[in-house]
Amino acid sequence: INTTCGNHRPEFKKRPRNAATWGGLVAVKEEITLSEFLSTYNKNSTRKQWYLHDYSLPTECPEIMGEYPPYDNFYVPKYFAGDYFQRLPFIGYQHSWPSLFIGSNGTQSALHIDSGGTNFWMYLIEGKKEWRFFNHFDKVNLYPRPNSNHFEFDVFKDSVDDYPLVQKASMYTAIQNPGELIFIPGGCPHGVHNHADITAISMNYLDSSNFWLYLWTQLMEGNYRDFELYSDSQFPIGLKKSQREVTFGEFKSTNWYDNARFLDLF
Repeated sequence: INTTCGNHRPEFKKRPRNAATWGGLVAVKEEITLSEFLSTYNKNSTRKQWYLHDYSLPTECPEIMGEYPPYDNFYVPKYFAGDYFQRLPFIGYQHSWPSLFIGSNGTQSALHIDSGGTNFWMYLIEGKKEWRFFNHFDKVNLYPRPNSNHFEFDVFKDSVDDYPLVQKASMYTAIQNPGELIFIPGGCPHGVHNHADITAISMNYLDSSNFWLYLWTQLMEGNYRDFELYSDSQFPIGLKKSQREVTFGEFKSTNWYDNARFLDLF
């Protein structure tokens, strides 16, 4: 990462108390290279609060995927290789992921729901993460902020005595260690706390499991063009039972329309 992307200047985030922003995170005004951040983020008292959060590798540092086709420095696990976002050109989410996360012990993101009703997975390269998440039906009990995917309830700090409706929700917890991958279904509120310095890679994606949720969110947000593209009768819906892991080059170049007859509707 340092060798390939170290000269880049990504946007870093931090989490002030009670910030009403996505994941409770706000942008850091200071600009430094990724290389400088990697050498100081777990030593410098100010930068210990910084978080490299959801840093898009395809758009910001594509060379990390490999110098030449098939760009085999990165493989997409077979469970997520059927991403619907890759089946249409010129849409907002197509080139956003995978993304990189780097943060020191104690950094976190507040309770939130990922945009668009997208599914989410994260692979932890190093460190230790604690996840707290809820079924999407419990959103009403978590004190949601109006017209947003954020919540008043701080899942790591607030007492349920102050937010009594939370007691009606079922919270699930998980500790993620290096080499483990966690999956969060679309629409599920979740918050994350890092219990060690972490490096992780993640991807939001769309498939048959959250397809209708995604279409609903596009209507609610007024994204009518995307709704029309994905609801077109010719759009190739389904996944391959024989799907295998693929290189990043295969992931970006598969012609799903030509392969539509091989898809299973499940």
